[in-house]
Amino acid sequence: MLDISVKPGMQVELYYSRTDSRADFVEYRGPTYKLTDVSINYFQLGFLRTIKKMKNIHLFGIGSLGATLFSPSGDPIDQTPENYYFEDWWLFSLTVGGGAKIFLSERIGIRLEGRLMMPITWAGGGFMVGTGGSGFYLGGGSAILEASLTAGLIIALGK
Repeated sequence: MLDISVKPGMQVELYYSRTDSRADFVEYRGPTYKLTDVSINYFQLGFLRTIKKMKNIHLFGIGSLGATLFSPSGDPIDQTPENYYFEDWWLFSLTVGGGAKIFLSERIGIRLEGRLMMPITWAGGGFMVGTGGSGFYLGGGSAILEASLTAGLIIALGK
């Protein structure tokens, strides 16, 4: 994470997260096949807003938008029922969360944070025109929801 102050209590945040997992194929009433290892990479740009300051503790909320890359290794783990082709999968994603920054000195602190990460796996939209006017709509959702709990060191370069 890299936070850049834009005004008091507001920061722009660059966020990267990687999780290593595995893709499985589950047959209906059949066996489960371990297909391949997958890395899940989040690339996000967002805002961090300080909600409340109490002496050396700052409570904050976070929201970000970006992309998520699901990148399979391509090396099969088990024998698969058919030949599979593995490829990278990019999705639009968003994250929301909050936490606390606990400053031990003016420039050094600890950051504790919880975040929900949601790659958008389905989306739709449309445009409408009628006698009462016109408009458009967008919608989307996620079948994948990840939670992240992190703790880290804060090094403030300037205030």
